[in-house]
Amino acid sequence: MRVFTAIFVTSAIVFAASASPVPQVEVEQSSGSPTFNALREWFSPVSNYFRETFPEQSPSDIADDVREAASDAQKWAQENVHIQTVSEAVKPYWQSAQDTANNLSQKTFSEMFDDIRTGVKSLDERIGGAINEWNQES
Repeated sequence: MRVFTAIFVTSAIVFAASASPVPQVEVEQSSGSPTFNALREWFSPVSNYFRETFPEQSPSDIADDVREAASDAQKWAQENVHIQTVSEAVKPYWQSAQDTANNLSQKTFSEMFDDIRTGVKSLDERIGGAINEWNQES
């Protein structure tokens, strides 16, 4: 969840920093692409924010807005059934990765090198044995 929040906050800050505070002339709805028109309508709150609200805000106001948006996004993610399902499905793998990282943090580089060398040697023996068996069958 922290990763999602960090990405969201960073994206909002980058977008805010690169936004032009000069008001844009509103473009009329064209008879062009319905997808483009729908996307433009869907993003209109963001566009309106950067055209109308952003130019009058101080950096602390923007930081407060970003903090509030990140909090809202985190709350939404915690309440979203689909995200929670994915989160629960990933937990065992995440825990395994954390356990592996913890185990590695307890080892010296020499021990890690020896473990890798032993693993590669074992893999080499298994692959070589399988290839030799395959060659003998041919």
